[in-house]
Amino acid sequence: MKKRRTNSPVRKEQLFLSLVALLMGFSLLFGGIFCLLFPAFVIDKLALVGGICLGAGTLLLILFTFLSRRRYFLLKMGEVAIHEALITEYAKTCLDEIFPNRKGRCEVVVRRDQTVEILAKLPYLSEEGMEKSLEEVEKKLTTALQKNCGYTRPFIFNVQLG
Repeated sequence: MKKRRTNSPVRKEQLFLSLVALLMGFSLLFGGIFCLLFPAFVIDKLALVGGICLGAGTLLLILFTFLSRRRYFLLKMGEVAIHEALITEYAKTCLDEIFPNRKGRCEVVVRRDQTVEILAKLPYLSEEGMEKSLEEVEKKLTTALQKNCGYTRPFIFNVQLG
């Protein structure tokens, strides 16, 4: 297992909140500087207000900096073992739905390169019926393997008719 630091993808909500916090911090900072430099314009105690704004803006910017620094780790794992019995059950269920009178075996072999091979014995149908049924089997098995097992690679489906 290898660890590597990575940046997380920035979501729109995070970007908006970051911009709002940054603008508030800079507004308070520049407002405080303005009040400290030109205190005689409005009120005598404007220097106090300027100092408070300057302190709040600085504090907000420092907190923003520390809160936005997150660490993320990307973990690269080894190969995931494919559970043959689980895939066999999905294949049997799928075949029994499409061919209810099916009597025969259904085996799953996982090759070294993690390719799944499904061996099934199916009843003989007409050529049109067989083509339609096999397309349906392919769709259902592909969906079941992707949804339930996370297997997205192509698989091999061998059929013995008889």
